[in-house]
Parts: sequence; structure tokens; C-alpha cells
Amino acid sequence: MRSAVAHRIALVNVANHGSVLPTLPVVSELVRRGHEVGYVTSPEYAGPVGRTGATVIPYASGASGAAEAFADDDPARPHLLYLAENEAILRAARAHYAEDVPDLVLYGEVPIIAGQVLAAAWKRPACRMNPGFASNHAYSYSREMIEETGGVDERTQGVVGARLAALLAEYGLQDRAGEFADRVEDLNLVFIPREFQIAADTFDERFAFVGRSAAREERPGAWRPPRTARRWC
Repeated sequence: MRSAVAHRIALVNVANHGSVLPTLPVVSELVRRGHEVGYVTSPEYAGPVGRTGATVIPYASGASGAAEAFADDDPARPHLLYLAENEAILRAARAHYAEDVPDLVLYGEVPIIAGQVLAAAWKRPACRMNPGFASNHAYSYSREMIEETGGVDERTQGVVGARLAALLAEYGLQDRAGEFADRVEDLNLVFIPREFQIAADTFDERFAFVGRSAAREERPGAWRPPRTARRWC
């Protein structure tokens, strides 16, 4: 039975183990409490996501071509692949919900464009879910990775910027370009404890460090921590 305070929640995420698995216990608990969760993911993860009680909203992922994209001589290709993944997630979510929009948007660390565009277009609050290093005004893992790999050249900035501008114009959000990576939501769930974070002391009350959380039955492989291992969460 649905409780009086239940909400309809859309969760958008990319299709890989590290992004999907940590969210499953959270989704299970939301469903247990009576909330309706629609989870945008690839058909590959329909089984584990569906077993949480969430509604699976499939999208066609192009992530399988990521290795080739990074090996390509065209430096813009990985960035365009990233945008294409966000566009595919956006299309799936918009097609599923149409005009009957949900109450809240949860989004993973990779589909930040899709998550923030949906929240802005639907005029709904959003929560960012981070399986690894958190980002704020003081530290950004994505910016550090870009800098470590030599930055983004002018041509790539132009090509990717034009594609992003067209996407934002489609949703009436022309003024949002450039703020996606640095945006801090009012609530951010982080699945690695504060003790393991870079610039840990700079994260304020908007960040909830809930620790690593993976559904036991969905863990790939046979490794188990020793009984004497110290628990961090």
C-alpha cells in the first residue's frame, strides 16, 4: 500500500557496475518505504534494478565504444560520446514520464547533464549520487582528470560546446552551459566515507557520506572481506 507521503522518483544513471550497484540498496529502501522509483539504465542491468522493486526505464547505451573513442586520434570523440550518453538517458526519461513528471530527480556522477537538465526542465529538486570522490568548489575529480590528461584543446571545446548548446536550447536552458560539473545540489549522497575523500574538510552539510553500499547478491566475483576487517560505515 502506498503511504500518504510517498513520492515518485526518477533515477538516471549510466550502465556500469561501479555506478549502478552502489545505488541498489538505496533504491530498495525507497521502494520499501512506499515510494515509486523509475530507474533509467541499460537493459543489461534490468535484472538487478528490477529486483529492487523499481520500474526499469531502458536506454540504449553507447558506452561499449568508449575504449575505441579514447584510442581515436580525434580528441573530441570521447567528449562527444559522453554527451551522446547523456542525450540517450534524457530521451528515455522524457519519453517515459512525458507530461506526468516525477517529484524528485536522483542522478549519478556521470549523467550530470541529463540529471540537471531533467530537474530544471521539470522544475523539480535534484539529488546527486556519487559512488567515488565528491566534488565541490574546492575540489573536482573530473577537472583534475581533464588537467592530468593535458586539458581540452580549443577545437574540442568548440565542437563539444556547440553540441551542448544545441541540447540545452532544445530544453530552453541556454543559460546553464558551463555549470554542470561544478553545481552542488542541496543534497548529495556520497558512497565513499569522508575519511577517504580528497579535500574532505571542505564538504559541508549538503554532503551525506553514507559509505559504500552494495547489494550482497549483486556483487560480482567471489571476494569477501576478512572477518577481522575494520568497518568504515
